[in-house]
Amino acid sequence: MKQTTPAPASRPEPGRSEIKILISGPVAAGKTTAVSSICDNDFVATEASNTNRVVDAKDTTTVAMDYGLCNRFPEYKIHLYGTPGQQRFDFMWDILGKGMDGIVILVNNDQSAPHRVLSDFLRAFPAIPTIVGVTKMDRAPKPSIGAYRTLLKSLVDTPIPVLNVDARIQRDVEQLIGQLLQLMDTPAS
Repeated sequence: MKQTTPAPASRPEPGRSEIKILISGPVAAGKTTAVSSICDNDFVATEASNTNRVVDAKDTTTVAMDYGLCNRFPEYKIHLYGTPGQQRFDFMWDILGKGMDGIVILVNNDQSAPHRVLSDFLRAFPAIPTIVGVTKMDRAPKPSIGAYRTLLKSLVDTPIPVLNVDARIQRDVEQLIGQLLQLMDTPAS
């Protein structure tokens, strides 16, 4: 069943100085890395030892949020919030999602069936300008960007851009945020 994506309730007006963007996705998708790579000076991460090595072998995981301020786009002062990826912390998604203007969903292409998590995140954050960034395609080129686009067409009525990104590279994250800002400035049809 396709979801209908209505116009967001809190679309930033042109020239608005402050906006809130959420960066969400499963464990090890690169959320903390993305926030830290694009934020100017202050960056806050709430990392703790990873006790669920079955999901991912990394040493630490986000348990509350990541936060950073991005001033790289002259029209906006962007507050970026990274969500925890583990399902047991999904209550933080609702807390962090309040008042958001847009969302970046990062997906780790190196995980088993990475495209399947998209529907969970689209359900958790409906009716908001959305862009998808696929990370770690250098390690796992499949599914392709085209496969993600096809899947998204079957899940939502509104087209959602999908980009191959390396969360460690500032210009990749800037491109992702820049395209999301363009979506947010586009009037709903």
